[in-house]
Amino acid sequence: MFENIIGQQRVVELLRQQIETDQVPQAILFHGPPYAGKLSTALELARVLCCHHGAGEWGCGCAACVQQRTLDHPLTLMTGSRYFVQDIAACGEALKKTPMNATVYLFLRSVKKLLRRFDPVLWEGEENRLTRILPQLEAIREAVDDIRPGAALPEGEQLTNQLEKRIQKVLEGAAKIAASTASDNIPIHTIRNITYLAHLSSGDSRKIVILENAERMHEGSRNALLKVLEEPPPQLHFLLLTTNQAAIPATIRSRVRPYAFSERGSEDTAAVLRKIFRETDERYSDIRHYIMQNALLSKSGFDMLARRFLELVLADEGEQPERGLEAITAELGQTPAREGVRYFFEELAAACRRILLREHGEDRHASLPLSLLEQWQIELARHQRYVESLHMRSDVVLYSLWAAMRRHLQQRQHHRRQIDHRERYAQVH
Repeated sequence: MFENIIGQQRVVELLRQQIETDQVPQAILFHGPPYAGKLSTALELARVLCCHHGAGEWGCGCAACVQQRTLDHPLTLMTGSRYFVQDIAACGEALKKTPMNATVYLFLRSVKKLLRRFDPVLWEGEENRLTRILPQLEAIREAVDDIRPGAALPEGEQLTNQLEKRIQKVLEGAAKIAASTASDNIPIHTIRNITYLAHLSSGDSRKIVILENAERMHEGSRNALLKVLEEPPPQLHFLLLTTNQAAIPATIRSRVRPYAFSERGSEDTAAVLRKIFRETDERYSDIRHYIMQNALLSKSGFDMLARRFLELVLADEGEQPERGLEAITAELGQTPAREGVRYFFEELAAACRRILLREHGEDRHASLPLSLLEQWQIELARHQRYVESLHMRSDVVLYSLWAAMRRHLQQRQHHRRQIDHRERYAQVH
């Protein structure tokens, strides 16, 4: 069990001990940085808990394990926002590069992570909200219908052409879904439907509910979740995932067992890229860097857009940022609605973090003081909420962010000039 989880030995060992002693908590919180393997671990835990044979080995042939491996188990539900488009794109690239059973599984699971968000049980009573995306969901299912682990794949140019068309069809559908669906993360009707299902009898079978980015739930959803967490039915497990543990309300944190995921080191990162994505290019510093480089999301790459934005912030006095900001906004506008802005903010925060830690070739900005970088991080978080919670236009938010970061920079420079002036005055007198 957990053979496919790389770089989180402490969490894996703790879960393995709890599984062996039948002491797995009913409410769990996986918290840690993006791309640390939280969802992969949650899905593996769901498979092991549902295994009919109890051992939970990856190659187990029981019906439950077979369904869990392809993310088809009817009693495992998944909801919450995720970076679906670039996830599917990266897995599709792995499949095209190295067509084999492992990459077929990888690609199909990336697609199912999207499709399972629209299980009928999650949307019962709210089916009208799905009307606009039903054609896209059907198109995606049709595109992957006969791509199955173990099935023979065509060879040579025929394989390349078929996979290219199918992967492109899936990506187009996923992008349209991202642009059409509401930005609310885990709406209240979903929690209510999960609660109803949780109280239905399923014999000895366990039910698993995975909630990604749980910190983004609105108050109504949080309150509904809190009620079921207070007295969860037997055989039900809630797995909450978050990159920001502090943003989870204390009332919910007190009812879940936390498991901390750490940032993967360079060796573990290389192992993930090599074993999971079949990528051996050493230029990728981390998994986010690898996924964000996908040209289907940004022609320049989100890291380059973030660097261009920082250059505008650090530009000489008197230079106007409008044209540069318009170019960045225009490129983000070619990505799925809201998704591109979110990824851009992630990369901008990562760039500031690299400067803060003085690593990954950010030496040219090494003179920026730590206090300024900390202020910038606060502004980034605040402006990201403008997009995700208040649904403000991305061009307005980017200009506001530039102005805020620039203001902090100028205040710092003014303060530095005052200190230099006082020091020179002291030397003269």
